[in-house]
Amino acid sequence: MEPGPVYRRSETRVDDPYGTTLNERHVSTARASRFSPAAIVSGVAGIVLLIMGLIAVARGGLSGSITDPVVTVVGFDHTPLLGLIEAGVGLILLLCALWGTRASAVFMGALIAVAGIVIVATPDSFADTLAAQGSYGWFLIIVGVVVAVVALAVPDRSSRVVTYR
Repeated sequence: MEPGPVYRRSETRVDDPYGTTLNERHVSTARASRFSPAAIVSGVAGIVLLIMGLIAVARGGLSGSITDPVVTVVGFDHTPLLGLIEAGVGLILLLCALWGTRASAVFMGALIAVAGIVIVATPDSFADTLAAQGSYGWFLIIVGVVVAVVALAVPDRSSRVVTYR
């Protein structure tokens, strides 16, 4: 006679909040979820900047000088150099959103806002290399402030559900 299958009994013990031990037959399942508005705002801002930068690079091209052809993307003048910088910052913002790190989103938002302030304050300094205008600086200020404020002020929502059977 062949031996049948061997069953191992697992002993799962779960303590309830009142300090009593539940029977081994009771099984608990836990489920957790997290919703981060800061990650969503950072992700959307990152995607917008990444797409704008890639469009500027595609229209301007990288075969010649990266500061020479000035192209218009969403109403703002860009050079391929500005497009590369913008795509890089957008990619970093997108990674901040995917990792869910609020501190990096605050830092990147502040950095973008400061870059916008510098462009608004000294528009002639970047006219040759980046073709950045004052209106583009204001766009960067708004994007940076929104990302930083949402990452600082809006709390994450998380929930945990535990079911005892």
